[in-house]
Amino acid sequence: MRRLWGWVLIVGFWLTGCAFWGPSPRSMPAPSSDDGTRPQGRLQLIVFYDDEKSPDVRGDLALLVKEKDRVTALSPNWYRVAPDGSVEDRSHPVTWEVARQAQIPLMPLVTNKEGKDSVLLHPDRQEAAVESLMAKVDEGGGLMQGLILDFELLDPASREALTAFAERLARALHSRGKKLGVAVIPASVDTEGSSPYDYPALAQVADRLILMTYDQHGRTSAPGPVASLSWVEGRLNYALQKGVPPEKIDLGVATYGYRWSGGKGEDLPMKAAKALQPAPSRDADESPHFTYRDKGREWAVWYEDEQSARHKVALAREKGLLGVAVWRLGYEDEAFWAMLRREIP
Repeated sequence: MRRLWGWVLIVGFWLTGCAFWGPSPRSMPAPSSDDGTRPQGRLQLIVFYDDEKSPDVRGDLALLVKEKDRVTALSPNWYRVAPDGSVEDRSHPVTWEVARQAQIPLMPLVTNKEGKDSVLLHPDRQEAAVESLMAKVDEGGGLMQGLILDFELLDPASREALTAFAERLARALHSRGKKLGVAVIPASVDTEGSSPYDYPALAQVADRLILMTYDQHGRTSAPGPVASLSWVEGRLNYALQKGVPPEKIDLGVATYGYRWSGGKGEDLPMKAAKALQPAPSRDADESPHFTYRDKGREWAVWYEDEQSARHKVALAREKGLLGVAVWRLGYEDEAFWAMLRREIP
């Protein structure tokens, strides 16, 4: 998942110193109106969180607590599986405290340490990891709704091994009445050969498949949208064509962007981008963007905000998906939550 930091201080200093199967703009899914009318159909809402890197965990969670009735689960980035099958627990005591007090369901992220495949290639290491993870789930009691597996930077040759690990993990969770989600980097016809994710197989063993539909452009690319609607719909349609049931799909929604200068990109949370330019330009998909100068350097900025994100939420509802998954808590603002209140009753 995405990890972005340090921008609140940077922006404050700056302010003081100075497609594939894509829809045309006319075919955008219709969000709810701004008159308070709520759309039909209830989407689930997964909210990701990287509390270990947050400078204000209590402040971030305070927003979530106010919206807890529409949040299906909070997914903090807590468990990291090492190549030997051991599990590093990075759970945050404040997040635990607030979740218990507010009774917010949890589905923590399970990532692969340093993007390694090793644990997948040894069944005994897989089993050791599952046993350790189940101990964490058992410790969490009723708040623990399950886990979300997020293994990235894998060799495509590990595809079957990843599915086997997901099946082993799902079996252990289901025996406890818990659920498994699997987060996948979205593929297309052009990239399917290099993808380590077997969509149909993972959809069979998991309870939800989370399409991380963001980072269309990023640090190493040219400036451009983080998640244009046409690009997002193309990746979603690919998953549906591969036979993933829509009722098992969560559509990823970003709350961040990037700024580029001199051919290099830097992370930029939504709140930081808005502080730099409250009235951005928008492309045909309503992705916000702008340029500015700072200390003699020209910067290009593209990001996601509540206006562009609401079209993704509307797309999820139009396609009959299970829900949406937001990356991540702490980057958004009140306007983003106001949009979610309209789009997710």
